[in-house]
Amino acid sequence: MKKILKYESKRKINKQRFQFFLHKGGAVHFFLILATTIYIIANSIKQIIDTINKNELTFIFATISLIAAIFALIAQMIKFCLDWKKFFSPVANVYEYKNKINKEDVLKIFFAKDHKVLSEKALQSGYVIAKRENSSYVYSDEVNKLLFEEKYNLKVVVKNKIVTEEEQIVLASILQKYVESKGNIYNDQLLGQVTDLFINLPKEIILNKTCYFSNKATNDIVYSKFCSKTKQTYEFNGYKFTLDANNQLYDLRDSNAANIIGVSTIILTNDNHLILSIQNSNSDESAGLIVATGSGSATVKDYQKHQSFYEFLTTGMERELIEETSNSLRYKDLSLWFRLFNQKIIRTYKNQEKQLQSRLKELFKPNSTKVYCYNRILHRGGKPDFFGITKVNVSSTEIKPLIDDCNRHTKELLINELKLLLGKKKDKMDDVLNVYDAMLSKLNNGIIIDGKYSVIKEYIDFKKEATKNYNLKFRPLEYENLGLFMISLDKLKKMTLLNDNQIFSLQVEYMVRCLVKIIEKI
Repeated sequence: MKKILKYESKRKINKQRFQFFLHKGGAVHFFLILATTIYIIANSIKQIIDTINKNELTFIFATISLIAAIFALIAQMIKFCLDWKKFFSPVANVYEYKNKINKEDVLKIFFAKDHKVLSEKALQSGYVIAKRENSSYVYSDEVNKLLFEEKYNLKVVVKNKIVTEEEQIVLASILQKYVESKGNIYNDQLLGQVTDLFINLPKEIILNKTCYFSNKATNDIVYSKFCSKTKQTYEFNGYKFTLDANNQLYDLRDSNAANIIGVSTIILTNDNHLILSIQNSNSDESAGLIVATGSGSATVKDYQKHQSFYEFLTTGMERELIEETSNSLRYKDLSLWFRLFNQKIIRTYKNQEKQLQSRLKELFKPNSTKVYCYNRILHRGGKPDFFGITKVNVSSTEIKPLIDDCNRHTKELLINELKLLLGKKKDKMDDVLNVYDAMLSKLNNGIIIDGKYSVIKEYIDFKKEATKNYNLKFRPLEYENLGLFMISLDKLKKMTLLNDNQIFSLQVEYMVRCLVKIIEKI
């Protein structure tokens, strides 16, 4: 490795690090603190000089301030140096991130016969591969039955994930691409699954502390290839985190991937109407598709000491449900510039969020969600996903005002984005908003396809066309979903469109199919 690094350009690496710091605001924060600390030091020295032999008490306080400021300066400089190297190791320049793997070749492996892709234990537990265009997942009706009967409601043990050298190299290369594209970088602390769900019940469920970056560098690189810039013969295929040397899916206990736990739930009213969400078109997963009411990843904060596995899962599901239904914003990730000049807007949205979340929490008691199915998504490295249903004791008519208020909140976020994009082009803004209103109206009336296209695609394409010649002046308030709508379970399960991966996400298709089997028992 050292020999390889000799050929790499230090100037280029430092330039990438500097771009990263500018992007994240690290350099700005450092120099602000540096300037403040230097001012305190200078002021303290001045006070010491002015008060020598005059005021002993003032002299003591000034000396203490000086010492504290010097320690703060040293600590900040150490932190700056550590942050500087944290994400961009020199190995980032050794391997280049390339999307060169033929997707069809990987899908052929996933779509092979079950006994070739799955381990013997998985086959004994009834696992099969469900094939869908461009994706596939592994599930077991027998395991789902045990899951619904709460047989896996076991003690949880949390450990720290061991990071492999391959993951470090891949992560560095991926982060380079994020910086170059000026994408947003979030690194939530998440939990991954180590214990497999087989019909032979384990004594406990082992989880790993991991993070979003680890997921991006392991599970989410199935179709990616990493090549050495200095050794022409070396390459690393991303699917090697998912498949072993025999192209067989790793069991979770044998996998080096992050395997972060997905948690999703759908609100079900007492008259059997489902509340579904429309994923924003700039999301990492299921962009522009119909998704569950709440969907995301289980975080470290979701697990409380002595919680059972089910309590942990439902805590994560209900948190995601409340956050996504109210379109909870990541205020800490807003640029410093935006926060300084848009305090009034931010306060307004925060208040709206709190009110909506308070009303949502009144609909159900904590941990009242029922976990009923599970799968592992192959095109995401075999990551485990758990699905629940949150039944509320209100009818579709009674819950409609709350859904309408959630959509009004989302519309205000859209207006904020359009103002930044279009400025004074009010006619174009009105056109986009009219198409948006029409989309929600059609969906609530059970119209998914209007003409040749889905009503969601029609809106997304219209907005894209209307704003294609304009660039954002500042980063807008980002939001997860484009809106919520209701549809009866009877109508949804009869839809042939449910299998259309251009309209419904894989998770919704799977959740509805499994829900139909157990709806009478809920």
